[in-house]
Amino acid sequence: MRSISKFWIALGPLSLLSTGVFAACDSADSETAENGGRGGSSGSSATGGSSKGGSSTSGGASPGGTSGAGGDSGSSSGGSAQGGSGGDGGDDTCTTLSSLTVATHVTLNVSWPGSLATMEGDGVIHVWDLRRIEVSGTDFTSETQPCGTMLPPLSLSTIAGGGQSLLEVPAATWDLPSMPKIDGGGTLSGFAPGSSFVTDAQTTLIGHTMADPNGPWPDDAGEIAPADHDGDSNDGITSIPRTDGDFVRPPTSILGQSGDVADQVYIVTRSTFVHAGEFTSCTDIEGTTMISFFDNHVVGCHVFEGDECSSGQADFIDSNRTVFEVTSASFQSKVLDDTVTCVDVRAALPP
Repeated sequence: MRSISKFWIALGPLSLLSTGVFAACDSADSETAENGGRGGSSGSSATGGSSKGGSSTSGGASPGGTSGAGGDSGSSSGGSAQGGSGGDGGDDTCTTLSSLTVATHVTLNVSWPGSLATMEGDGVIHVWDLRRIEVSGTDFTSETQPCGTMLPPLSLSTIAGGGQSLLEVPAATWDLPSMPKIDGGGTLSGFAPGSSFVTDAQTTLIGHTMADPNGPWPDDAGEIAPADHDGDSNDGITSIPRTDGDFVRPPTSILGQSGDVADQVYIVTRSTFVHAGEFTSCTDIEGTTMISFFDNHVVGCHVFEGDECSSGQADFIDSNRTVFEVTSASFQSKVLDDTVTCVDVRAALPP
């Protein structure tokens, strides 16, 4: 199988397909913000996409993300956040915790160049994760689970048949026990409003492995070492192209919509984030996010009403994937009950 390229993306945390490339859909509907596509790079959703070099983020994220792949639709579906531990929201006498469960929503402002089959654009990407933290003094260790990515819609060029493309990863995928969990750490100065919260750099690989997670990103999807993190016997993680309204399935050749199109796209993503912020209440944290890597590839696909894609068909999608350039990013985190799942994370921190 091949990997996600500049043409489509949406995981996933991953990511992405992009980087982040990770889209999430609900069991009934796609978990996409109805604001245009999946929230991801917000606004519209893109299929696959990877970011060129990490850009450091600055302050605020753009308001109201348009949808991309990966998050819950509009507001999140299913599950509501359960009360945070650690004191009342506005009180400055917050309980000191030795362990806590933190939901995080990252908002990335991005742009991307055009390709043979896609148009250039800009938008917002939304990424969610669930971090379980153990505190020792001012240091903490953590285990993080990716919980979804919402991308902006990607417009196809005339040569590709026009329309928009948006890949979505089924919502249930994020809570599968086979999905990766990433060890990390950081520091915090306390739990009262104004206390600092800073994470170490953490690299999340979704749908693949790398001998050096922080090494050069392969130009060729064939160099990717895929991992079946969603356990469906396909390389990478499986995303489903949205087909309602103006959305169309990704073409697998220059024939565009007149030729074979893909009804499943297998993607891989890599993202490296550092969060630096402070508690705004006993249970809420806000700050900026620095991005070192936000990459993706397409490692394979399945032809609508046909068989698995040929290597040439997968390569066409990969070579036209969205390559995201992150211009700024910010994060919001919330302390939740220890029993929460990714569904609760997306519900507690909607795009």
